Amino acid sequence: MANESPGELNLVALGPLTNIAMAIQLDPKLPEKYRSLTVLGGAVYAMGNSWMPAAEFNFYIDPESAAIVLDRWPGLTIVPWETAMKFGLSRQQYADLIGIDTPRAKFFQRIFHDRFLMQIEELGICYDPDPLAMAVALEPDIVREAKSRHVEVELGGKLTRGQTVVDWFDITGQPANVNMVLEVDPERLIKLMKLSLQ
Repeated sequence: MANESPGELNLVALGPLTNIAMAIQLDPKLPEKYRSLTVLGGAVYAMGNSWMPAAEFNFYIDPESAAIVLDRWPGLTIVPWETAMKFGLSRQQYADLIGIDTPRAKFFQRIFHDRFLMQIEELGICYDPDPLAMAVALEPDIVREAKSRHVEVELGGKLTRGQTVVDWFDITGQPANVNMVLEVDPERLIKLMKLSLQ
C-alpha cells in the first residue's frame, strides 16, 4: 500500500515493533514512503509497565526491533506509557461509553469490561492507551505538549533492557529523532472515543 500511495499513509503501531523493524530491514526506504509513524510505546521517564521496572511493555518485548525503528525512522511520534497513565478512564467515563446504544459500544464493553473492573478496583482508573495513540495519529491537534529529543532503546543491562533512554538535556549532541507526546486534550479524547463508538 505504501508503494502504491507514497507519502499518503499514516502508520500506527499499537504493539511491539517486530513487524515494522523487519519491514525496514527488507526495505530501508520504507520510512520515506509513509507520511508519519505513531508508536504506542516507551517509558520516557523510566516508569515502566513490564517485568523490567524501567521499560514499557511494547519496547521490553522486543527491544532490538524498537531500537531499529527509532534509529531508522526519523521524526516518528511516540505516545509513551507515562502519557497513557495520565489519560485513563474513570467509572463515569466508562459508563458513558458503554451507555451508547450501538453494536460498537457493546463490543467495546465485551472486550474491555474485565480489565476495567480489575484496574478500577486496584488503581481507581483504567488505562486505555490504544485509543490515545490512535487519537494522536488521527487528530494531531489533540496534542497539547510534545518534545522532540534524541531517544534510544537500551539493549543490555540487568535492570534496564528495553528502557527508553531520552537525552533530555542534549548531553550526547545527537539530533532529535523522536517526537514524544506528553499531554493531550482530555475532553477532546473522550469526545473522539464516543464518536468512534457510534
